[in-house]
Parts: sequence; structure tokens; C-alpha cells
Amino acid sequence: ELTFPAECVEATVPSGETRRRLTKADVAPVDAWRIMMALKSGLLAETCWALDILNILLFDDNCIGYFGLQNMPGLLELLLEHF
Repeated sequence: ELTFPAECVEATVPSGETRRRLTKADVAPVDAWRIMMALKSGLLAETCWALDILNILLFDDNCIGYFGLQNMPGLLELLLEHF
């Protein structure tokens, strides 16, 4: 068995608690165009941020109409590129 120094990340014990689900109120207002540009950039941090924000906002029933494919042409193609 491996042993790690107490102050290193590898020695951290995972928590068994479930985290609270984030909602639209927990994220700052974001423009749909910014999400599209982040997905188009191809940068790992930007892409992860955009996918996380989409996941949070699409879970909210009040926002789901805003992200319709007729409102955001090209979104489906961008998402398929990352799949």
C-alpha cells in the first residue's frame, strides 16, 4: 500500500457527502453567445466551463426555452464536436 505525506493532495480522504445541486440562481448571468464562443475556442478550461454552465442552466425548467436549437443555431454541432 502506498503512503503519502499528510500535506499532499493524494493523502486527502474523499468525502461521502452529496453536494447540493446548483441552480440558475447560483451562477452569474451569462450570455448564450459567451457559451458558444467558449465551446468554439477548443480550450479545455473554457470548454469545461461552458459544459458545466449548460448543464446547470438546462436543469432549470425556466431556462430551457432560452437554449432551444432555434435560438442558438450551431449549438448542436458544437456539442457533437466535443462528444
